[in-house]
Amino acid sequence: MKTVLKAKMWSILWLFLLACSGNDKDDLYKTDALDTRLDGRTTNMESIVAVASSDPDKANGVKILFYPKSGATDFRLYYQVEADKDSLDYAAYRLVKDSTIAALYTGFYQEFQIDSLAPHWAIVTFEHQKILHTSPPIRLQHIENQTRTSNTVSIDHSIAASPRFRWDSISPNNKFLYLISDENPHIQSSGISSDRSYTYGNQNNVVLDLNESPAPTLVKNKLYTFKVFELTPNNWTTRLLTANFEAQ
Repeated sequence: MKTVLKAKMWSILWLFLLACSGNDKDDLYKTDALDTRLDGRTTNMESIVAVASSDPDKANGVKILFYPKSGATDFRLYYQVEADKDSLDYAAYRLVKDSTIAALYTGFYQEFQIDSLAPHWAIVTFEHQKILHTSPPIRLQHIENQTRTSNTVSIDHSIAASPRFRWDSISPNNKFLYLISDENPHIQSSGISSDRSYTYGNQNNVVLDLNESPAPTLVKNKLYTFKVFELTPNNWTTRLLTANFEAQ
């Protein structure tokens, strides 16, 4: 009788410990959810400029480039485990723990690199002055819409030190992230354009200027690189255009 009683007691204790263990696991998984991180925080939603593109060196690789404000910390990437969820369902986003991150252009940009076997929504976050910032949801489309590359950019040097760049577009609904860097590579100018052209130092068609100070004067005969990320409304790079030029 005592043996049976002990067996029952051990069974009850085992079930209790198993339940606690399961709850701990659920709680741990829940802490990785984006909605949990947003809860009770002062936030600035969809304030981060972030774009995604195919990784040309990996079949399932994705690169997510984003602009961190000066002094920003705690860069994180979240993406939805299930591919068919609503982009604003923050409870469906989980922290990506196996990503790598690198500083590009001497830290002007940061870039996450991940492997993904299916299209997902992704969101970048960081902390800045005790405020939690997020990017708009980014649709990772590397499976059905690989990022194409091109060097078809027209450069007009008729105005000294103020070249005008022109390019074509895949879709009239797309927008453009542009950047100009020197050989170091330091960013000279970067921003979001609504048009298929950009004139260095001219902000007429610039929707968002990412430079914290005026663009420096380009040095004559010095080599620079111009890049344009053609973006869908969901911030996927359909095409990456690159052109090297010598300032005149």
